Amino acid sequence: AVREFQKDAGITVDGLAGEVTYAKLLDAADLKVDGKWGSATTRALQKSLGTPVDGILSGQVHNDVTDALYGGLRYGGGGSAVIRALQKKVGSKADGLLGPATVRALQRYLGTPVDGVISRPTSAVVRQMQKQLNKGTF
Repeated sequence: AVREFQKDAGITVDGLAGEVTYAKLLDAADLKVDGKWGSATTRALQKSLGTPVDGILSGQVHNDVTDALYGGLRYGGGGSAVIRALQKKVGSKADGLLGPATVRALQRYLGTPVDGVISRPTSAVVRQMQKQLNKGTF
């Protein structure tokens, strides 16, 4: 299966799932549309917005929004490059911190109900974002 994937991906066919194969696999995989914002959603958002791709939202603060995410967070100060890029795209204050104001702007941008909340276990705004990231229309 690894050799077949490597052949289809146009990379060296050696049957070993190394760094290049793994990177191609991540690029080939569609983001699961489940309404849960975790590392995979962050990674897809980073790719889409052209920021460094590591699946981590760094420099975040504890709040109701960040507490609703499924991992991939680093708390501290300074904010995150991908959140700044997201905020610019959706017309929110670009401070790099994911909070209710950013979520409300994202909800308006995506046409989902606007309440500033990322719901658990799943969220309509995250589900819509995942769909658009998969389509390449975010």
